[in-house]
Amino acid sequence: MIKGKPSFRKDKTYEELYGIDKANEMKKRASKRMSGKNHPFYEKKHKKESIEQMRKAHKGHKYRLGTHHSIETIEQMRKAHKGQSSPMEGKHHSELTKTKIGDSNRGKKRSMITKQKMRKFKINYYKEHPEEKYKLSKFRKKVMDEEPQKFKEWIKKIIKSSQQRPNKTERILIDLFKQLNLPYDYVGDGSKIIGTLNPDFIHSTEKKIIELFGVWHEKGNVRYTLTEEGRIEYFKKRGYQTLVIWCKDLKNNFPDTIQKIIEFNNAYLTEEVNH
Repeated sequence: MIKGKPSFRKDKTYEELYGIDKANEMKKRASKRMSGKNHPFYEKKHKKESIEQMRKAHKGHKYRLGTHHSIETIEQMRKAHKGQSSPMEGKHHSELTKTKIGDSNRGKKRSMITKQKMRKFKINYYKEHPEEKYKLSKFRKKVMDEEPQKFKEWIKKIIKSSQQRPNKTERILIDLFKQLNLPYDYVGDGSKIIGTLNPDFIHSTEKKIIELFGVWHEKGNVRYTLTEEGRIEYFKKRGYQTLVIWCKDLKNNFPDTIQKIIEFNNAYLTEEVNH
């Protein structure tokens, strides 16, 4: 190549240069030529100094930063890996590896856009693979039945790692309960699990629960136990009366909300509370 003259192959894939069929044939030949004992690095290992040099050289590497695979490339990768066993199949991470993974993710705050993307991916994945959703449900039920304490600790860890609690609106309710001298303890941080659900506030001596619902609960595609009716019904089966407070009511109808809380608190457990 003449110095200063750009190569026609720069930033292009084999498929773009030679077509899919020829590109696949070239890749297979190259793979066979460099596989096993033919590879110049066969049965060799990098020195610690070399590994450190490579690590420093690649630190901050931004070659593919902000770029994305094309739909065609993703489909080819999917077909190439389809039917293959996972490299971790039958294996388990060591405690040291688990600690490293935990430390690297601890303290990271995902943006709402990232959370929505993760949620959308999970919904679509379980729609395409209902058998995986069934496996997860079966596993959770098994743990819940056989090891209820372990299951509760599991739920607590998920809640603790997912968000900072109490949030701003929950702190408003905590202060309100103190001002009104109402004996409700905040347990929305996972410190209290009833069945498989974690309530927000629970009465210190009576079986009464106060739940705080926000914009997220108004979405039409949430599961039944995350709706107002579903939440009340779920806790009622376990002997609890439940009052649901909406953030919008706390903001726009503060006096009425206070009155609602007081009436709920003064009601006897045998009475039907008007929610």
